[in-house]
Amino acid sequence: MRYFLDTSALVKLYIQEDGTAALVDLLGDSDHTVLVLSLSRVEVHAALGRRLRSSEVTAEQYREVTDRLPEHWYSYFLIQPVTDAVLSEAIALIDRYSLRAYDAM
Repeated sequence: MRYFLDTSALVKLYIQEDGTAALVDLLGDSDHTVLVLSLSRVEVHAALGRRLRSSEVTAEQYREVTDRLPEHWYSYFLIQPVTDAVLSEAIALIDRYSLRAYDAM
């Protein structure tokens, strides 16, 4: 099975919040591939930074996740680079479904 995780789902893998348990259960089977967009790495850092500034996570939690993320990035996830083909498909999805830019990515 293949799963595509957006930024909000990726954060749930590192920070306990609503939906974390369900996502971990879903991905618990080793017979799966987890796809992420390359841009998500920047988005995860931004999301974690927002949570740090709003005191939803501690500085220690922030460092722990941001230290682990590069290692996990290439070992656990299949990375979809942002290519012209991805951008073209995103534009087509926006036209078809009235999505926001990042949601279409």
